[in-house]
Amino acid sequence: MGTGIPLLNEYKREFLSKRFPQTLLGGPKLRLGYEAPVYVYFQQLLLFLFPFLIGGIFTLLVELKTIDDYVGSIITGSLIFTCVLIVQLTSTIVQAQNSSDLPYPTKKNLLAEEDEIDFFSCCGVETLEFVVPKKRFKFNIVIHAVLSGFVCGLTFMYLLPMTLNSLYSHNTGATVVLYIFGWLTLCIAQYSLTVGSPPEPNTYKTQDSWEIAPLMRSLYVLICVSIYLMNRYYSTVFNTADQALHIVFACLPLAWITGLLPPLDAFILWLFEQIHVFMLGGSPVSSDIRLLVLLVISITVFLAAYFIKKSIATVVICALMGYLLSLDLGAAANNIYHFLLFRNKVTSGTGSMDVTSQTSKYGFLWKFGLLQCLYHFFMMVIVGVMSGMLNSNTGTAGSIDSSAWKIIGYAIIGCCVAEKILGGLRSPDKKLWYTFGTVRVFRWIWQGTVSSLLELSIVHIILVTIPNNSTVISYGVPILSLLIGLSRDRFFQFIYKLYFAFTLLLTSVSDKKQRRKSTVPIFVLSILFFPVVLGIIGAATVLSAPLLSLFTLPLFFIGFPRPNKFWPEAVGASANSNPDTMFYMQVAPKLSQTLRAAFADGSLGEPVPGFHYLVRFQDRLVWVMVLERGYGFCSLNIKGLELQETSCHTAEAARIDEIFESAFEKEDASCMGYMNEYPIHTLTPMDSANVEAYSDARNVLTGIIDYPANYDIVMSSFIKALVWVLIRHVNQIKLKEGKKKGDESLTKAKQKPVEKVELTEFKKESNNNFSNGLNGNLRHSNTVTNTENTRKGNLPSVHKTTVEVVVDKDNRTTVRPPSSRSVKRKSSWSSLNSFTDSIFSEDGLFNDKKPPKKEIKKPIVSNKTLKSDDDIDVLDEMLDDLDFGLPAMDINQRSKPVNNTSKAPIKKNQFSYGNTIYKPVTNLAGSPDFKCPHSTQISLPSRWRELPLEYSQLSRYLSKFPRDWYKHVLGSLDWSNTGLSTQQVLGEVTGDEALLNCYSQLIMACYSIFESNGSVKSASQLYKYYIGDLPWNAMLDWLSEDKQLHNLVLRSYRYGFKLMLDQILIGEANTPEETQEYFEEYDKEWYIGLEKDDDWKAAVLSSRKQLFSMGHNKAQGTYNSRVLSLQPVMAHIGRMNPEVVKGQWANLSLELLYLTNDDEERYSIQAHPTILRNLTVQSADPPLGYPIFSSEPISIPTL
Repeated sequence: MGTGIPLLNEYKREFLSKRFPQTLLGGPKLRLGYEAPVYVYFQQLLLFLFPFLIGGIFTLLVELKTIDDYVGSIITGSLIFTCVLIVQLTSTIVQAQNSSDLPYPTKKNLLAEEDEIDFFSCCGVETLEFVVPKKRFKFNIVIHAVLSGFVCGLTFMYLLPMTLNSLYSHNTGATVVLYIFGWLTLCIAQYSLTVGSPPEPNTYKTQDSWEIAPLMRSLYVLICVSIYLMNRYYSTVFNTADQALHIVFACLPLAWITGLLPPLDAFILWLFEQIHVFMLGGSPVSSDIRLLVLLVISITVFLAAYFIKKSIATVVICALMGYLLSLDLGAAANNIYHFLLFRNKVTSGTGSMDVTSQTSKYGFLWKFGLLQCLYHFFMMVIVGVMSGMLNSNTGTAGSIDSSAWKIIGYAIIGCCVAEKILGGLRSPDKKLWYTFGTVRVFRWIWQGTVSSLLELSIVHIILVTIPNNSTVISYGVPILSLLIGLSRDRFFQFIYKLYFAFTLLLTSVSDKKQRRKSTVPIFVLSILFFPVVLGIIGAATVLSAPLLSLFTLPLFFIGFPRPNKFWPEAVGASANSNPDTMFYMQVAPKLSQTLRAAFADGSLGEPVPGFHYLVRFQDRLVWVMVLERGYGFCSLNIKGLELQETSCHTAEAARIDEIFESAFEKEDASCMGYMNEYPIHTLTPMDSANVEAYSDARNVLTGIIDYPANYDIVMSSFIKALVWVLIRHVNQIKLKEGKKKGDESLTKAKQKPVEKVELTEFKKESNNNFSNGLNGNLRHSNTVTNTENTRKGNLPSVHKTTVEVVVDKDNRTTVRPPSSRSVKRKSSWSSLNSFTDSIFSEDGLFNDKKPPKKEIKKPIVSNKTLKSDDDIDVLDEMLDDLDFGLPAMDINQRSKPVNNTSKAPIKKNQFSYGNTIYKPVTNLAGSPDFKCPHSTQISLPSRWRELPLEYSQLSRYLSKFPRDWYKHVLGSLDWSNTGLSTQQVLGEVTGDEALLNCYSQLIMACYSIFESNGSVKSASQLYKYYIGDLPWNAMLDWLSEDKQLHNLVLRSYRYGFKLMLDQILIGEANTPEETQEYFEEYDKEWYIGLEKDDDWKAAVLSSRKQLFSMGHNKAQGTYNSRVLSLQPVMAHIGRMNPEVVKGQWANLSLELLYLTNDDEERYSIQAHPTILRNLTVQSADPPLGYPIFSSEPISIPTL
């Protein structure tokens, strides 16, 4: 593998040959790859050398004593400022004036193989745009010009021959060399300000939004010059540093071309982090804003400790603030913010799958609440009292009694698991470093307790072994602790880097797949020049920079220093999401709880910021990075790697499984221990723990669904499932509506009392449908007076009725007409023409939210099959307005009442089998005559009673309706709210033929969709039904218009399909109770659907216990099932070598951002089972890496 894959393909090599000169010289494009006029090169060279030309003239004048050096510096800087400003303004103005005349920017030759530019004149707009591109922000024209003049003016004095002679004792050779290379460095740095930043190998951010990159090289020039100015005007203490930096200054181009020096943004963040950790006792943090805030607070504490005169006050402040700053203040701030933001808002029931919010419910210290605040308050009281007591009895010499501090020192050494030991010290000396050490000690004992105990133990050993009059003892505990803390960190970095170099060098020879033609020469040279390699490792350690292995070969360079979180974007800001992402979203909060227990037990060691852990369970790999560490918490970033394993992924995952198996799954229990079978590997097994995650089982259904008899089982199970689903769904809705109306009635009871006014009105008695329309549109009156109960044909009668006069809060009076219920109660039950008009009629319960329709004047038809006024279609309204419609009917003709819905309805019109509005044929919408008052709790919505089928089409299916199962399902409902015994209510409800007819006709009408095409009993037919690919018919059109009912029918079919599989694989359901047990389990624990559905993802994120889906493999012609089961899964956890990860990530950044080596088959992405190269590349942040999931920082307690 290693021999056949090129490190860099030919195209990229040619590209690099053009880019490298730009990087070396600061931006001039001297190698274009195509012919260009001479003036293009001449203009670039002139802009590159003009600082040296101006500086050389005034250098001569200064050396000849014609002018003073500071005068020459001012003039040189002013001239360069003017030149840069003129050049940029000219280019910007010309390009702005001529931009509309250019058919293409910079006039690219569209017929050329590469992006060639046609130049027409030395002052043409295309030439100016190529040589001096305009700035993105206009204010940068002035800023960069001012900075150019300032840098060149100061560097003029820095590189004067008289300055170099005095610095190096008039060594002419050194003066000449430093003068030439120094001005070369200045020209390179200044060219970036005049033109623009060149391609940099030390790229940190992929986009330079604010044009900060051109400032990077000038920044390092100013750092060197600042030391010279301090040496010249402040103190000669900096003389040695000035000499060294003059040499470094001449070598800056080499540092820039190798990418050793970080860009401006990365340098500032790295510097702040180093100060925060090693001088102020903090920890690397998860975000840049958090770093800046904590740094400002820590510096404030330092200033307070520095200027307070009383030593005991200094100690107490440092102790209290050290404990406070070691807490997870970011989580506390987030809790306060969310409390203030959402305290007046009602949260939705959908739930957010934010991992941080999911982990906040696990217990103590997972979030900041009242209990946690009280705990930390008492801890601060204890810390303050103890620190004050330890320093209250100090003598005038400012130190605790010798016997006392020896006892404390030995106690620290012997108590490496305790967190209560405070060093006895005070700060009588107000020097800078002593104060830094004091602040750091009191914070570090909480921020990193284990490391602090180790450092204080070493300090104690030094104090008891070195004589008291030595210089080291005079430093004091704070300064010694500061130095030892820095040394401890760099020591472990050096060990990790050395291990990385040794592992990579050894595997390049021992692993056949990693060998290349260059392997042996590189190995020999590494052995011969091992001191050089060791020096590179040491330099990278001192700078806390990654050890960059070029192309992941044993060719080592120093990467530029960067913050601990490594990548510039916010943690968890992006990921290459795919359908498998949801599994990592589900497991992240569960895994964080497992990691919390492991860190608290110590099985994973200390959660040191910068450490990486690899978690392996089933076919999944989780990458965990520790971002921050504090007292009682650590902050993690959890990433999920792709599940679709490539060959490289598989090779490395197999090695990981072997390592974990050898460490945790040995069956020979007689042995006391085992030798490590993989001593040279980046992964160290740490622990195993259970994680609640989904196990994935896939099965081929061949032999099951293609068996003809199973088709009938599915269809019969589908009918039972549809009965189960519809009855329970309707019952739940009615219960919710009843609860809602009960709440509304309580609210209305608080309104002003209703005044009763007796009015006389004429009421024309009409048919039952008219009464039902009133029932659907008018509110029920709470009080009704006794009225006459006399009917005289169709003549109008006079009734004395109570109406409602409601006075609302705005003093507006509303007179409400009598409700239908008021009218209905005027007569006895025996006098009703139809039970439809009773209180058991439930029309309109599902249509409460429909807007009122336009009132249409039309004759009232007494036939129940016609729709009521409240349900008239828009088409009917249009026809009425046009005086066009159905044939007229004699309204005085008394229609025959329809006793039940099982009789064939009157045929009104032929159904249209198109995408047009149709009229229902089988109409159940006129409120059924329920003989039981409790039937209303499960009565179907009126919109589900309008079936577009002829009764003759429906009657042939009714014999398949399972009446016994229907009665059993009714018996499974909760009838306790009726106040009667369950058996009594059940007997009445099951005997209600109207209710039975409603359900039987709707269910069998839905069933007819699946039987309408005389379907062939095949596996493909079952699969099509399962995915919702139903045969078209009139009923399907009607069903599709109601998404709720459509989803219920599809869900029922999937229940039936799953029931068939379970009966074959688990056991038959011979009794209704067994069938009910299956369906109850489906409702509570299963999601049965398709993987592509949004509900599938929602079920995974809500941790549904079981998920089932069905799929089709077209290539193999097989049907398969997939079952996800949520259960405890054994997860193996290992710790990665942090420097191996950083070194590979540094090479990845160089390859993709500078060399643009994005070949998917490049050498540096191939499998390397020892350093896990492919997995490490995947785990990098996008766009360089491609994890499919990346969480935001997750804070977990570690106590």
